[in-house]
Amino acid sequence: GFIEATNGTLLVDTGAAVVANFGLMEAVTHGTLELRGAIDSRTGGVLVASDGAGGTSTVLLDAATLLGGAITTDAVDPGSALRVTTSGTLDGTAGAVTLTAGSHAIIDGNESLTLLGTLANHGTVAIGGDGVYGNVATLLVGSAVNLSGGGTVALAEHVNPQNATATQLITGGALENVDNT
Repeated sequence: GFIEATNGTLLVDTGAAVVANFGLMEAVTHGTLELRGAIDSRTGGVLVASDGAGGTSTVLLDAATLLGGAITTDAVDPGSALRVTTSGTLDGTAGAVTLTAGSHAIIDGNESLTLLGTLANHGTVAIGGDGVYGNVATLLVGSAVNLSGGGTVALAEHVNPQNATATQLITGGALENVDNT
């Protein structure tokens, strides 16, 4: 299957159901693909945020859970990214979630991303808060998370970095960092 958000926001709300992504779900050309509920991409499904038109496209987790699969964002435009609004979960317990090379997952202030199972991070997971206003960005680690892929986990203030205290939090269970920096 194929789902595409172009020049606006497309909301996919699965409710209590888990929906299988066997193909491609993407945000392109200034699009936002907003996900609620649970998306199962363990059978080869891919989520993409890419904008060759010079704009920014976003896959937005709005209390959504991604079960396995690959996430690819525009390596040239770091604004085209997987983002979280309030909360989201990357669940790699039954099959790894892969953030492909050059891709970006961004957690801003007052947002949290939960990791479960295995995350093959070949890109960048950016945990950024806003210390001036006290907006904490949180990476919640499930009971045992394996972080591999040689990517980067960055702690950075995204807004108002001057005279701010750090507002990033990594908390929860055991995080085995195999080779991320």
